[in-house]
Amino acid sequence: MKPALFFVSDDGGDCSLDTAVEPFKYTVNEKVLTIQSNSLFKGSWLLVNQSKDRMVLEKGTGGEGAYKAILTLTKTN
Repeated sequence: MKPALFFVSDDGGDCSLDTAVEPFKYTVNEKVLTIQSNSLFKGSWLLVNQSKDRMVLEKGTGGEGAYKAILTLTKTN
């Protein structure tokens, strides 16, 4: 099962990893989504691309050859 994020309020959601569900808090400031949790999604994510039903966010250390993660959020009904 793929990890999933569910945004259930203006500042909170649920992170589903395997069979466990962990609540998280988040804030949005300009193009930065910051997730406060103990999951692999923890940290600040920069919005790099956006369309009607999809957002692509990026997180990394910024150095050459450094760690970089990409998070794609897709709107569902």
